[in-house]
Amino acid sequence: SKDSENNDALDETALLLARKIKLRTRPPTIGSDRKLLYTGHAPGLPTGWSVIKLQRTAGIRKGRIDTLYYSDAGRRFKSMLEAHCYLEMLNNEGVSETEAYRKRNMYRHSKKKETSKQN
Repeated sequence: SKDSENNDALDETALLLARKIKLRTRPPTIGSDRKLLYTGHAPGLPTGWSVIKLQRTAGIRKGRIDTLYYSDAGRRFKSMLEAHCYLEMLNNEGVSETEAYRKRNMYRHSKKKETSKQN
C-alpha cells in the first residue's frame, strides 16, 4: 500500500541520517506522524554539528517543528541551550565528553538559578 511505501522511505531516510551523523544516540524518529523538513549544518555551533528539523503531522501538537542538534561525536541535544551548555562544560571545566553529556541538563538549570539570583 501507499502508506507502507511512505513509511519504508521515511525509515530509510532516518537510517541514512544516522549513518551520516555517526550517531551515538538513537536516530531521530521519523514515522508516519513526522515529516522531515531540513537536515544540514547547525548554525551557531562548531563545524561538524548537524541539525534535523521534523514537523509533527498528527496529534495534539500537529504542525509543531522539533529541532534536534547532533554533535560531531553523534550526541543528541533537544535545544541550542543544551548544546551550548555541553560545549561550555567541555571548554571551560575540562570534563570528559561523556561527563559533559551526562551533566548538560543539571548545568543548564544551575546557570538559570545563578542568573535569576543576580536579577
